[in-house]
Order: sequence, then C-alpha cells, then structure tokens
Amino acid sequence: MLIKAKQLQGSNIGEIKNGTINIASGTKRIITFLDSKDANRSDSSEGRHSTLVSATEILTQLVSTDINQPITCKIMSGSVEKTDEKPTTGDKLVVTRGTETDEYTINITQAALAGKLSFDNSCLTAGTTRDITLDYYAGQRTPEAEVNIYVPAAIDINMDNVTVDLIGRGEVALSGFAAKSVGRVAVDYKYQTLGNVEITSGTTHNVIKFTGLDLRPDNGVDLRLRFKNVRIAETGNYTFRAELKTKEPCVLQSPGVGSEETVLGVINTVSDFSRILDKSL
Repeated sequence: MLIKAKQLQGSNIGEIKNGTINIASGTKRIITFLDSKDANRSDSSEGRHSTLVSATEILTQLVSTDINQPITCKIMSGSVEKTDEKPTTGDKLVVTRGTETDEYTINITQAALAGKLSFDNSCLTAGTTRDITLDYYAGQRTPEAEVNIYVPAAIDINMDNVTVDLIGRGEVALSGFAAKSVGRVAVDYKYQTLGNVEITSGTTHNVIKFTGLDLRPDNGVDLRLRFKNVRIAETGNYTFRAELKTKEPCVLQSPGVGSEETVLGVINTVSDFSRILDKSL
C-alpha cells in the first residue's frame, strides 16, 4: 500500500483496504455566540454543516507509507480530475510514488470524522515500569458523546490505576470520574458531572468506555489518559485504538482506524530519559 491517513484531528479518511478507500461524510454542529453575554449559554445559535470536503482537501489528509518517497495523488471521475468538487462514491483515487501507481475506489460512508490518538512517548523498555500518557482529540464537536479506548490486553487496567482528564477539567481516577463535578457553569447547562465510564474485558483488547460526555468545548486534548505503572515483559508493537460515537446532530461513529490508532513500541533498549533535580545541591 502506498498511502495512509495523516495523524490529523478531524480527518475524513477511514479504512484503506483491498483497493478501496472509505471517506467519511456526515454532519457537524458549529456553535456561534452572538455576543459576550452568550458565552455561558448552552442554547446559543447553532448551524449544521456537512463534514465532506473537496477533493483537493481530501488529498491533504493522505501521506506516503514511506517517508523517504513522496506521493502525488489525484481524484478522478471518469477521465475528469476533481479539485474543488467533492468526491463521490465510485470516483478513483490515483496514487503515484516513483514508478509505482495504485488506484483506489472511493466509498463515501456516513461516519463521524476521525480523531487523533497519540502518546507523549511511544516507546517503553521491556521489563521496566513507568506511567504512559495517551491523548485523544475527537474528530468533531458533539454533546452526549461516547468514546471507546481500546487498550491491549497485555496492559493491566482497572478503575483505580488509570486516570483521565476530560477537556482540562482536572485529572481523576476512573473510579471517581462519574462523581466529579463539572464545576461552575451556567444555570441552564444540563451536565452536572463529567459523564460515566466502565471497563469491559476482551481477548486482545480491554475497552474503556466513556458515555455522556459534552465534547462541544474545544480546549485542546479531549481525553488525556494516564496508565500507571505499566510494565510489559515481551517486546513488540502494541496497538491502541479509539472511536467516537455522536448522538447529535445525528448518530455517527468514527472509523477507529488511521489517525485513531497509535502504537506503543516495547523495545529492549533505553526508551526514555528525564531530568531529576538533585535536591542535595
């Protein structure tokens, strides 16, 4: 495969597989405050907008799978190249890298925009113990959101050894998440707590499921998770994955692939350096 999705927040790129590329199209809500008095209101004027962008913008969301070999891409409708027009199902994405050329059939899917998942440090030395921080940026703003974080089963997680910070409202253990207040808000703001969270076990991954989140504020990182005292004995690549489910303005689910995947590499060599203050000086 010559291409992959860039690590972008709000990407339209979904699964790329077997000569097909899924491109998300849905609806998002843009909230506009009319004046400074409305800054604390939850019922400010709102508009609904399509998330599907032009062919040219779609191409900016793709990158070569080989960083040393750049790609050139174009979207074709028959013999006509699209630029300002939006892609449609059946169009062809033509990718050239050096002497290689691949063609992908475009499939427009009803989906939420992909978010971005990333580590503060994507490597861990096998057999050592340290905390791991994982950041998730939702692909679009939405109330009543559900976010699922898929954690490799090799990492032991429970409600007390994982903390979360929702849109900068303060770090709290998962066990205390549902009880934590959102703080001072407007009288008509309906969210009194951060939301709910539970952990479900699986064969390859355990899932941290957050529900009832208000992700309308755009304050940078939406969910910052800290996994305490992580220790993995076996080297290898451990894939984490996230997905967003929206209820408003319509029910959509993000692809959970591409920019919503990230890998923790467990290696035999040194993976981290940090400065420690010598308090004896």
